[in-house]
Amino acid sequence: MPQWFSTIVLSAHHRFEGAQARLSRVRRNGRVPDVVRSPARTRRRLVLITAVIAGVVLAAGVGILLYFSLQSERIRHYSVDVVVRGDGSALVRETIDYDFGSNSRHGILRKIPEGRVPVSGAASGVTDIRARSGSAPADTQVSHPYGAAAIRIGNPDRTVTGRHRYVIEYRITGVVAGDQLAFNAIGSEWKVPIERSRYQNGRAVRPLRREVQPGGQLRHHAM
Repeated sequence: MPQWFSTIVLSAHHRFEGAQARLSRVRRNGRVPDVVRSPARTRRRLVLITAVIAGVVLAAGVGILLYFSLQSERIRHYSVDVVVRGDGSALVRETIDYDFGSNSRHGILRKIPEGRVPVSGAASGVTDIRARSGSAPADTQVSHPYGAAAIRIGNPDRTVTGRHRYVIEYRITGVVAGDQLAFNAIGSEWKVPIERSRYQNGRAVRPLRREVQPGGQLRHHAM
């Protein structure tokens, strides 16, 4: 056997033994060094990393679009006119200029708090509800979940976009005691910003001074 052939065989044998030793260390340590990772495994890792990055980018994009979509929806002007009656109730007319922006909606939902009023000691209630709009569907559905009157205005089969005016009229009882009126004129249930608002007493038992209480409630006292 030629000397050069013996040298090649011996070198290959040593390399084989070295590879076996490295694989034995891999099994003992429980991890695969970069030098012995297979190309297929490396490709799988790259695909997984790429998928994770793509998912994060997609989620961020959806979040940004949703944020700007909600920001474009708002109430441009909110006007509340109240007439206080001698029987302890109040007649209310709300005029809401609602801008849906580019969003397609079926209408609006107005929630009016109901419950015991500290001023009168009576429980307030919302009745005689009417709603209308000159440019959007104004079908009205009223429910009374715990602590509120929920007025849903719109049409479940039609959607609207852009700016529309809604007028809501109702009677609320139990909010007047003597010369004081306790009434949450706008409420805290709106999920969109309100750019401008106006509150007006059409007629009252006596002229009233308005004070804004925590939570947006308007408390009135005789002047």
